[in-house]
Amino acid sequence: MRGGARLHVTYPPSLKEAFGGSGQLKVSLGNFGHIQYGTTIGSHLTYDATNIQGCLPFESYFTHGKKIVLVEAGGCPITQKVRNIEAAGGQLAVIGDAFFENVEDVFMEDMDGSGFSLTIPAMMIQKDDAKLLLDQLVLDTKIKMRAELEVSQTENKMVEVSLWYGSSLDLPMNLM
Repeated sequence: MRGGARLHVTYPPSLKEAFGGSGQLKVSLGNFGHIQYGTTIGSHLTYDATNIQGCLPFESYFTHGKKIVLVEAGGCPITQKVRNIEAAGGQLAVIGDAFFENVEDVFMEDMDGSGFSLTIPAMMIQKDDAKLLLDQLVLDTKIKMRAELEVSQTENKMVEVSLWYGSSLDLPMNLM
């Protein structure tokens, strides 16, 4: 687990079993926005077949409570996908990786500098896992998921802080 995030399929049991019985998927948590750690989001998974990459504003709002929204990687910055999902009422963006790689080794960051104002979390999942979920959604399977955003504690009482600066426009050119 990296970044204090977990994502589980909780229903249907057959799909939960496809993810090793526990239903837990490998994830990479987005490193941007104002995420409320220490929370759990439980909801139905949904997608929009007309906007599968999430690069366009969604035509309809995700209704009936919180929604976890699946989109595919590519086409636009991840922060744009998350912003579109957030604007449409989604509570969690789940992004299917475009490559066959260990998603836990992927550092999902704010490449265009626009992610500072986002308030919903984003999690990237393995390409194969995203395909399995999407195939079930296309068949109109009702999928329930649970996301946990944990505050991590260490035994050594040390706090590690990283400072990231994202705008080259504000730095003098001699520092670049």
